[in-house]
Amino acid sequence: MRVYLQEKGEKWVVSDASIAYGGVAPLSLSASKTKHFLIRFFTEGVPISHLSSVQPFHRPSVTGIQDYEVVKQGAAVGSSEIHLSSKLQVTGEAEYADDMLMPPNGLHSAVVLSRKPHAHILSVDDSGAKSSPGFSGIFFHNDVPGCNIIGPVVDDEEIFASEFVTFVG
Repeated sequence: MRVYLQEKGEKWVVSDASIAYGGVAPLSLSASKTKHFLIRFFTEGVPISHLSSVQPFHRPSVTGIQDYEVVKQGAAVGSSEIHLSSKLQVTGEAEYADDMLMPPNGLHSAVVLSRKPHAHILSVDDSGAKSSPGFSGIFFHNDVPGCNIIGPVVDDEEIFASEFVTFVG
């Protein structure tokens, strides 16, 4: 997730956000509804006291290259197929979210995960988060505009848990 802040007068406001789910898959999915929600949430401005993470952290790029020839013989059944992103991954050229530079005035985000494999949510103690230096906002299931239900094929998963958690993590 990347959030771009822009100084307007004495306030900082979110001018753009980019949120994507993916990992090692060759295709990442953009969370455009979440992006628009976050931009709307922060349009009132972010207080200067909450900007502890705006200093960019620069890490040198890792590069590498490896060439090899793939010789196909016969049908694909019973033989290995090369994953679309495997060349980039094994040569160290694949770019992951942690490899990307933090933009100027970017914010970090964290997700609170369940510690129980199956539990009813009685309450959420957010006092520790709110008292953290640089705290900027917190989101719950009722903060999601529209529907809190999503899914890759069938919409049967919550974006943020509302009443129950069904797995650790």
